[in-house]
Amino acid sequence: MVLVVFLACLFKGGVPRLYWAPLSALITLLAAFSVIAANHFWIEPVRRPSVDVPLILLMGWMILSSAFSVNQEQAVFESLRFLCVAMIYFLAAKTATSSQPAKLLVFSLVAIGVLNAAYGLGAYLAQDKLIDLPMLNLPGPGEGVSGTFRNRNHFASVMAQSFFLSVGVAISFYDEAYPLTEKISRTFVSLIAPSLLACSVALSLSRGAWVAFSATSVVFIVLIFRPSKKSMAITILSFAFLAGMSALLTTSFQKKQLTERLVSLERYIADPDEVGLGGRPSIWRSGLEMAMDHQITGVGWGCFKSAYPSYRGERFFKGVAYAHNEYVHLAACIGIPGMIFFIAFAGMALRAGIKSMLSSEDAGSRAIMVGIVCSILITLIHGIVDSNLIVPSNGMYFFALCAVAAYGGPEVK
Repeated sequence: MVLVVFLACLFKGGVPRLYWAPLSALITLLAAFSVIAANHFWIEPVRRPSVDVPLILLMGWMILSSAFSVNQEQAVFESLRFLCVAMIYFLAAKTATSSQPAKLLVFSLVAIGVLNAAYGLGAYLAQDKLIDLPMLNLPGPGEGVSGTFRNRNHFASVMAQSFFLSVGVAISFYDEAYPLTEKISRTFVSLIAPSLLACSVALSLSRGAWVAFSATSVVFIVLIFRPSKKSMAITILSFAFLAGMSALLTTSFQKKQLTERLVSLERYIADPDEVGLGGRPSIWRSGLEMAMDHQITGVGWGCFKSAYPSYRGERFFKGVAYAHNEYVHLAACIGIPGMIFFIAFAGMALRAGIKSMLSSEDAGSRAIMVGIVCSILITLIHGIVDSNLIVPSNGMYFFALCAVAAYGGPEVK
């Protein structure tokens, strides 16, 4: 399963169909082996109806909506792709019920994020591809750091999720019983991953990721060290240091691009529909109109691009593939019921994670669960200005974390 997530990130997020074929085959094999193992009682069946049922309803509704789509071929393919991505939740759920496999899964997700961050930063500094294989055809460095992804916003989302996971893991390594020298050494090693990930988020120049990152950082600080004022102060200073270093790197390496992004943000607030700024409010209005015309089943998952020209009107945006808002995109593509099922699933997963975090008596376990909760939360916040579920790698990250939140409990340490 970790290999599938890694390959999805490597293959431009798993979006190109050619790259998706081997990933879907691997997920199908994993699902088949899991069914066989469950039937032979090699693994114990586990269920969390409060979280599982909304996701099952979402998957079923997506398949049903494809029969009423504006482009059935596209809808069927993308719906089946989403089912494979969502299957990661059920596969990860079996892993999350045991302490060591759950711990390995969390560490592996952090490692995948760090590797992609290192590649993205290295390619940006070298201003060239670090891996130039025709089969992979990795994107070259652009205005912002984008790693192996085609879209820097989607790259920033995975980096931000990995960041909060890495901080939770780093805190779980800390122990007051260690000698001072070992504490210093462990702190230094533990800061490497969050530093790389924070720099990647900053240098991606994704404004939506910046805002979501800032908001989630506040939540993380409040949750992680709620009982300890001293620890909270240390964490605030650590976050301030990482933010300062990230800002320094961004202004040092991308001063011109950063200025353009900030100036364009000011113009964006003054005129949301201006060409060249993404025009998200204009796209959202079109998406809402689409959702109102197809309230029950939507236009079909993956068919936003096909239906958009009919709702563009006199607006100037062409070739828009998604609504740049997770919730508008869901409502437009699979109807309002589908959006409700997703919100219910994400909400119940967050609730389960917070409940596990509060009931945990182990500080390390609690720190990891806070990282998981914040990783889910930042995806939902970033979803207000972007769509991540349409990217297989981002969806896999999200569903794997939801599984650990729902099934991991206090034993994840």
